[in-house]
Amino acid sequence: MEYVAGGHVDGVMLVALHGTDPLPAALARTGLPTASFNRTCAQDVPYVELDNAAGAALAVRHLLERGRRRIATITGPLDLFEARERLDGYRAALRDTGRRSIVALGDFSRASGAEAMRQLLEDDPRWTRCSQPTT
Repeated sequence: MEYVAGGHVDGVMLVALHGTDPLPAALARTGLPTASFNRTCAQDVPYVELDNAAGAALAVRHLLERGRRRIATITGPLDLFEARERLDGYRAALRDTGRRSIVALGDFSRASGAEAMRQLLEDDPRWTRCSQPTT
């Protein structure tokens, strides 16, 4: 915020805000043009958005169509709108088939993804390991 207030930028693009981040409100007070990549929680900031829920549901359907029966997801932090939307899409796609959702929490970092995958495998060693990616 100090850098912005110092007049060093002509506008701001916000990415991956957590629900309680005070930055959007602070930027709004400056009058500086601001936009967000994806929705910001309870902030009056223009945004562009991906359809996270539909994307996650599409990925689940893709795996189901290729014969996968048990599909887990590793989320991002659930105080991020994007992570919640992706989880909702994942759950909706599985609910439509009567399958159970299997969720591990992560924070979108490589380390948290690896740890979440280790936990999934430890909890249930029957997970299928594919030598070739599905297409």
